[in-house]
Amino acid sequence: MRGSGAAFRGEDDDRDLGAVLDDLKSAGCAVLVTGTAPEACVAASQKLFGAPHQHRRRVLVTHETGSDADRWLPEGVSVCDETELLRPPLIGRDTASDSPAPDDTALDGPTIDDPETDVSGVETPAHGGPTTEPPDGGPTAEPSTTALDRLRSDLSDVISDYQSDRLEPGEVRVGVTSADALASKYGRTELLSFVRTATALIRGVRGLGHLQLGQSRDGDLVPLLDDLFDARVDVRKQPGLPAEQRWHVPGYGTTEWIRIEE
Repeated sequence: MRGSGAAFRGEDDDRDLGAVLDDLKSAGCAVLVTGTAPEACVAASQKLFGAPHQHRRRVLVTHETGSDADRWLPEGVSVCDETELLRPPLIGRDTASDSPAPDDTALDGPTIDDPETDVSGVETPAHGGPTTEPPDGGPTAEPSTTALDRLRSDLSDVISDYQSDRLEPGEVRVGVTSADALASKYGRTELLSFVRTATALIRGVRGLGHLQLGQSRDGDLVPLLDDLFDARVDVRKQPGLPAEQRWHVPGYGTTEWIRIEE
């Protein structure tokens, strides 16, 4: 998704978008995708997962299956082939709780946002809270495990397996669909915690990850998530025109709307 030739508006730096994205990919990065036009969202995902002829370790995190899941991947690439599919259980009740997701934004405890963090240094909790020690010294009570705790652990396991091989920058590609649905079911605190862990894991292997927000750039989740990502790309599809993208990269500014190249 190079956007070759696209320039940043009002910036003195003469590097185009393609050169900036190459720098981000070489270090490992995470991209927030905003927009609600299905065709544009899918086109952006396909480009961010990399060309089908290139060797990539792809991980798709989605509640969809079959052809609905495959549409997020480059043409000719399927979840039945070399792509790992991780599925948060969005349908039905959460096994940890029947209560509605809290509308919260604060995170308790330390967070993970060091771009150099290695997978081995990322804590992926196996449960949703601390264990409780009974007064009589008996066995500790096991806390409930949330679906996003398990999803963090699954993603860590997959990327750890990849680390047994020598990885090139940008080889690992992770895509998450429908972040707004995750926030709706599990709450904003759970979503933020998952995003912090996922982006640290991706940067730790110098991979490229993207998260489909499922909201427009004016959505209420954008201010909460924007600072956790290295770049944001807004996408749109206007009648009679191809799908378009507009990049925001801290330190460089914003591009014009440009076509998402096929």
